[in-house]
Amino acid sequence: MEHILIDVLVKPQQALKHVKKDANFGNGLKVLVIWSVLSSVILSAAAFFQAQTRFASAGIDATALLIDSFVSSEINFLLVFLIMAILVHVFLNAVNVKQKIGVFIGTLAYPFSAIIVLSSLFSVLIFLVSGITTQNDPIGFYIYLVLSATMMGLAIYGFLLYTLTISEVYRTSMATAAAVIILMALVVLSVVASPELAQSFLQFSGTFI
Repeated sequence: MEHILIDVLVKPQQALKHVKKDANFGNGLKVLVIWSVLSSVILSAAAFFQAQTRFASAGIDATALLIDSFVSSEINFLLVFLIMAILVHVFLNAVNVKQKIGVFIGTLAYPFSAIIVLSSLFSVLIFLVSGITTQNDPIGFYIYLVLSATMMGLAIYGFLLYTLTISEVYRTSMATAAAVIILMALVVLSVVASPELAQSFLQFSGTFI
């Protein structure tokens, strides 16, 4: 274990050889597909019950929203997960260090940090611009954003767990994954704490729905 940790910290390219040898990319993809469906069900249910409460007095049926939100969130999740999986696959199969540096611009102490951070931030951006919300429903926007960030963090966690079968290398990446989840939570809190920022996000996302 010690030599693997040294490789991760000092020679990332050596650590990648350990990972590449035992990586199970197929298992990781199965986890992403299953989790995307589960995440879509959870987000759609949240949107549905919120809409039912809001529209009940007006006699509006929110069933259409349930179906629409499931389809849209499923597309969003699958798109984000596919991009993340491609990045991981390309990074693991890069021939040499120069190719990796070309992708991520620089040698990182944790080889998977760039993949996790980029995919997480990109996923948050997608949910910001295509979330099921309206400009007059900031509470729903916050709930949706928190759920989305949580689902993405757990999906990344599961993808790494089932793709990297060497536990020692995986453990060295857990700290980075946890840091990204915390980062996304801080983003949500900053939006909640700043009405002006929240309003700008809502206006921006409202142009896409």
